[in-house]
Amino acid sequence: MAIVVFDEDDFRANHPGLSEDQISVEELEMYFEMAEQFVDNTDKSPIPYEPEPKDGSKPKVLRKVMLDLVTCHLATMALWPEGQTGRLASASEGSVSASFENVQARSENGAYWNLTKCGATYWAMTKGMRLGGRLYLGRRKHHPWN
Repeated sequence: MAIVVFDEDDFRANHPGLSEDQISVEELEMYFEMAEQFVDNTDKSPIPYEPEPKDGSKPKVLRKVMLDLVTCHLATMALWPEGQTGRLASASEGSVSASFENVQARSENGAYWNLTKCGATYWAMTKGMRLGGRLYLGRRKHHPWN
């Protein structure tokens, strides 16, 4: 399998709200490197990435999509004003007021990812990857379900 390389043009085409005026390519590259801490971007990654399969089958680009979403999530939060902790829930003009909300999630991790649209999409995509195993402690010699 291949390793995903950050592509600024592709990223900006997918996220037009993150223009060069708002965030530099150097910052985006830094957020991509941070995204690699969340999404394994090595040859041994269990998340498929094969943009040009040798057998002529459909390209596998899930890892690229996931890295893109995490990069977008981190870049979006970096653009928030100082003190903003969630998405804008309401705003008014007279006497200027604004309130922010966090989307409810069943875990602290879910709450973090649900702060942005890209993060919420990433969190939903990883649902099947977040299921944990079971640990049975006790004096049984065999698994309870054999």
